[in-house]
Amino acid sequence: MFKNILNTTIIKVLNTLVSFLMLLITARALGPQNLGTTGLILLAINIILLLNNLVGGGALVFLVPRYSLRRIVMVSYGWVIAASVLGILIFVLFRIEPQGYYRDIFLLSLIFGVNFVNQNVLLGKELIRFFNLISFIQYILLISLVVVFFYGFKMPTISSYLTAMYISWGGQLLLGTIKIATLIPKHPHRNTEGLFRDLMKFGVFIQIANLTQFFSYRLTYYFVEHYLGRAKLGVFEIGNKLADGVWLFGKSISMVQYSWIANADEKDDTITLTLRLFRFSLVLSLMIVAAMVLIPESVYLIFFGERYAGLHRVLLLMAPGIVGMSASMIISHYFAGIGKYYVNTVNSILGLIAVTITSWWLIPRYGLAGAALAATITYSVSLLYNLITFAILTKTPAHHYLPSRQDVRFLKGLIRKYLQGRASGHENRM
Repeated sequence: MFKNILNTTIIKVLNTLVSFLMLLITARALGPQNLGTTGLILLAINIILLLNNLVGGGALVFLVPRYSLRRIVMVSYGWVIAASVLGILIFVLFRIEPQGYYRDIFLLSLIFGVNFVNQNVLLGKELIRFFNLISFIQYILLISLVVVFFYGFKMPTISSYLTAMYISWGGQLLLGTIKIATLIPKHPHRNTEGLFRDLMKFGVFIQIANLTQFFSYRLTYYFVEHYLGRAKLGVFEIGNKLADGVWLFGKSISMVQYSWIANADEKDDTITLTLRLFRFSLVLSLMIVAAMVLIPESVYLIFFGERYAGLHRVLLLMAPGIVGMSASMIISHYFAGIGKYYVNTVNSILGLIAVTITSWWLIPRYGLAGAALAATITYSVSLLYNLITFAILTKTPAHHYLPSRQDVRFLKGLIRKYLQGRASGHENRM
């Protein structure tokens, strides 16, 4: 398992670097106004994906080891198509922004939806290495195409950016679907009774959690555009993209953790593992965020351009929340791995309430600084709830959440074993 975490983290580091380069390119080439528009397009796609993932989402990781893979894939793909149609009809009916991009939102939500089904099936089968490979290919292909379109063909437009997304995500969809097709014949007689019921039962809890959590992350976008305008939204989008870069580390750790816990038998082992990963994620994200806020704004403006003035203040005010959310992901995935999805649902509802109140109160009064504070308060509420709930359910003393010298020795020992295993040609598993 440690090998999977290390390999996944390495891939996520590379993906983070590629994402940062992508952010630099799009920020300078498109400008704050168009960057804000792309942010709204991706926001719309993600809203539809919340409906898509009602059946094809994270519940698959838990259910793949327990049901017929053939039936799971058929039901999930069918639901993605139906949900994407329903989602875009809602956007058209209520004329939700950004208008003029409904076709792209619909088609990309289909591509993304099938991709996420594939990804969750791969995680359910613990095919972490292949998951990482196709993810990395998609990142590299996307940035390569953006560079070619923006600078090779001299077309730095939103349309060019969307075309690059079609090709790169379409390539990942093709590779993932081919891989899953090779897995299906291996289990033709696995249980199918009650599959849709369990998909809906677990999916509803997960998607209520995802829906409310998503809006607790992104509802601030609508407040910023309404009160401050789309150009300011572009500045806020940069801050959130950098936060997403930090969270890639927590996501890479929690992704492997979730897959392992869903297939694990020993409860005590999952608690010990979760606490170690929580402390590791806390320290790692703290170091990264500290480096981000120590960089002066003049450096950010050199990279992104003078039109993004105020970015450093946004990052500074979001910093505590970014660190807290990175660590909180580990606890959330523990609850998901043991099937207690309702805990994450309650957490997300609390976060949505917090972001709604704080955004409504702070953004009109303090502008982008208010938006950053609203985000930090929301993330802090989620972390606090997770810690309290985990402590009650597992009876874990407070000092177990703090890093110690034992963690350093444990990590050194794992790295030493890993390197020795690589040198001898044998894999060591934690």
